[in-house]
Amino acid sequence: MSLLGEYLSMRKYNKIHDLMVSHVGRCRAIGDTLIKVTSAWTAGNAEEAQINRNMINIEEKSADDIEDEIIREIVTSPLPDARIREDLISFVRTLDASAGGVKRVASNIMLIIDYPLPQKYAKIVDLAAGLVSDLFKHMEKAIQNIMRGKMIENLVDKVDELENQMDAYYSDLKQGYYEIESSFQSAAALIILDHVVRDLEFCLDIGENAINLLAGLTYRR
Repeated sequence: MSLLGEYLSMRKYNKIHDLMVSHVGRCRAIGDTLIKVTSAWTAGNAEEAQINRNMINIEEKSADDIEDEIIREIVTSPLPDARIREDLISFVRTLDASAGGVKRVASNIMLIIDYPLPQKYAKIVDLAAGLVSDLFKHMEKAIQNIMRGKMIENLVDKVDELENQMDAYYSDLKQGYYEIESSFQSAAALIILDHVVRDLEFCLDIGENAINLLAGLTYRR
């Protein structure tokens, strides 16, 4: 078992792990709700998109509150290894930053909710949102099984595959910007769409960093 696994299996450190499970659960909920936002946008349902965007704001605030609680618990805990404390805090902050990227995606979508994407590009955005949702599902599984290093190694590979797929979607969308601008009839809307696409990619990039941090912690002995 890794050093981190040994610590978190002790009763006096159980609260840290329980809070981490709660935090990643909120992140997973944020990813699931993002799919509802993009689906509502592509379906032309502004009201439903707004409802789910508001839900993301609530979920993200809850995740932030739990993040703060985790960090307080780590800082005040008697964990004897200062490096593990620092890296564990970095992991939690990095994971939370990925969830923050989802909030920005949803907020920017609402700014262009009245600009429907051409169908083939709308499908790509929906697929990209699905990758973000899958990322948080993998992260949740990793934290729930934090004592099982081999499983986390496998999840690192799966997240890497998601990140590669996101890069392909990002490239496909950028190649369609001229067509999308013609459809939007608004340069401003295209700029906002670019922020949406960049933040979708950011979520996967920073999420990959997070699971690599977690893997590094579970390898340490």
